Amino acid sequence: MEWIKLYDLTTDQDYLERVQHALSRTEDSARGRNRHVFGSSDWWRAVETGELESHWITGVIKRPLWTGMNDFPEVEIEEESGRVSVWTRRGDVTQYSRGRGIRIRWVTEGRKKWIDDMADEMTIVLEVWLQGGAWRPTAEYGPGPGRSLDEGWEGGPA
Repeated sequence: MEWIKLYDLTTDQDYLERVQHALSRTEDSARGRNRHVFGSSDWWRAVETGELESHWITGVIKRPLWTGMNDFPEVEIEEESGRVSVWTRRGDVTQYSRGRGIRIRWVTEGRKKWIDDMADEMTIVLEVWLQGGAWRPTAEYGPGPGRSLDEGWEGGPA
């Protein structure tokens, strides 16, 4: 099967900066619970050497979703085992078509909490790869509160 890289965190400077901010309110604690400042060359080296362990999920897109107030792009992935998980769509959100193969490489990053009910860790997507071939795109925008999308918005094989 041919795979196409859809998303690469190394090229997403805006997201890198936002996550670095979310991990901590000060530069001194931007390390979260890991030894390296998120997104720094030391952090990337830790990912590549396995000091900060990365993981893969591989499966098929069960369905693209618009969550929140029908305006946040997510995707349900079904693994071969039948396990289903939900991920934020990164990169071109129109490429996450129902039935398309998908691989996501990710790490878990610790963070310091400044809100009591905030999670201790966050999942950081490093790469998204999609099955090649011809696929109908999904809707570019969510319907917004109280609205629905037209039939076929979930894409699929072309």
